[in-house]
Amino acid sequence: MPRSSRFLPCANHGLSPFDTPEAGEGAIEKHRQLRRCSGRRHRTTLPPMTDERLMKLVGKRIRELRTAHGLKQEQMCRFGFEYKYYQRVEYGQKNLSLKTLNRLAKAFGVPLSELFRFD
Repeated sequence: MPRSSRFLPCANHGLSPFDTPEAGEGAIEKHRQLRRCSGRRHRTTLPPMTDERLMKLVGKRIRELRTAHGLKQEQMCRFGFEYKYYQRVEYGQKNLSLKTLNRLAKAFGVPLSELFRFD
């Protein structure tokens, strides 16, 4: 079964499409309940992510990483970022290029994918 973050659990029985029989006995019982529920999966999709929301989430994540490393916005000039530009990045006002995202990941010593880990 392909994994997709666009599917949510069914409101009727609380199952996730990631619950597979390989996940253990509890998952097998949930699958039996699922079949009794309707015989097919309930697929609810998330609304599409807007550009503005994505930029805000990335900016928030970058701020989290910076504060976790004990850095101030002013100190980001060590990594080649102007203060005002970096402020706009954290506020989600800049559409970042791959090159800039890569520089940020290197500055924080994390893989590029870590910049897109939203909680």
